[in-house]
Amino acid sequence: MNMLSNLSVSEKRLVSLAVILCIILGGWQFILKPIFKAKSQSESQYSAALRDYEIVQRALPRLTPSTSQSGTQQAFNRGALIEAARSVNIAISRVQPTANGELQVWFDETTSTQVFNFLQTLKGQYGVDIRTAQINRRQDGLVSAQFTFRPISTNKA
Repeated sequence: MNMLSNLSVSEKRLVSLAVILCIILGGWQFILKPIFKAKSQSESQYSAALRDYEIVQRALPRLTPSTSQSGTQQAFNRGALIEAARSVNIAISRVQPTANGELQVWFDETTSTQVFNFLQTLKGQYGVDIRTAQINRRQDGLVSAQFTFRPISTNKA
């Protein structure tokens, strides 16, 4: 502070003003701007996820029931999920049961046709509801997806 004591009153004011401006600009650049950017990104991700979910919900009723000719649906469990994915050549990355009897499944590097065939198989043979859906299209045209399925027998309407 010895350096400031040698300055005149007007010089001290100019240095103080420069310090205040640096603090304001630094606060904008490193605090406020990232907050606004994160909010904008989260809003666009939410709207994209909602749009994907609505697309899946609209397309699912139009899918015809597959190989279930007896009219009865098979029990839905982890093995049934894996078998349905195997029947349409989808490699599952991860399957995780939830506490309320739902199953979450993740897969990567598949086509959208395979995804809808997978959903058709599950709906036709096992009668499941889609609780959550997140489908991301990559640059190479393939998709990565995450779904949460709930067997109809555990629905609580």
